[in-house]
Amino acid sequence: MENHSIFKSNRCCVIITGASKGFGRILAKKFAHSFFNQFSNDKESILKFILIARNENELDSLANELRSIDSRCNMVTKIVTDLAETKAIDDINKEFEQNLNNNLSKPYGHYILIHNAGSIGKTTELCDTVTVNDAAKRHVYYRLNLYSIMEMTSVFLRQIKTHHCHIINVSSLAAIKPMPGLLDYCVGKAAREAYFKQLANELITTKQSKTKYRILNYAPGPLDTEMFRQLQQESTLQKQFQETIPLKPEDSANKLLQILYKDEFADAAHVDYYD
Repeated sequence: MENHSIFKSNRCCVIITGASKGFGRILAKKFAHSFFNQFSNDKESILKFILIARNENELDSLANELRSIDSRCNMVTKIVTDLAETKAIDDINKEFEQNLNNNLSKPYGHYILIHNAGSIGKTTELCDTVTVNDAAKRHVYYRLNLYSIMEMTSVFLRQIKTHHCHIINVSSLAAIKPMPGLLDYCVGKAAREAYFKQLANELITTKQSKTKYRILNYAPGPLDTEMFRQLQQESTLQKQFQETIPLKPEDSANKLLQILYKDEFADAAHVDYYD
């Protein structure tokens, strides 16, 4: 590790999908607190947020909360779009072109891209119940939960010019452990992790870039969110989830910050909250 810190530069840009609520919203606030604690005496430090979600009002509210954390946290760009739609990547590409370097005299020294957006899909589907009649709905599911991640990461990599970059995939135990009823969720999470392992091989193993990339698949554990409550009410594993005590999103966000701080994970590793 180059230095015992999360942020490798006092000029940092953090991009979070699914930022309007739940874990994504908590992550934005936790990263802001951590950055300004690290650079508390540095008046020239810059933290830029690019927040992506469908709900503009919630993004506005989050932007105000971030500004209240520190007066220097005044560079917040909102991208209001639906990642389940193909036009979302065009929206993101345009905003990235305008905001990733923002005509600064000095470029950002550290980028952090957090793929947090996602959905649970059907909660009672088994492999032998899949039919072609569901093809259109399944395409929408994988556009949100897989294709948009691949496309957005590609857009991001073509835009950035920096020395340090973290790419974090918010994953799940479902990526490595089958869960009856959660067919698309398990397949989608596993495919995302496979994609980031491929990306790590291209960016890190082959040493084709001067940028130091760190890629992490982080499973935050069962969080007390709308998704968890949905699983308690209607999934094939309803009883199991009803007996599970969920984690506070704040605690899992703190664990992620600790993992990044220690910087001991293998590239593209699957790291769980409970590890």
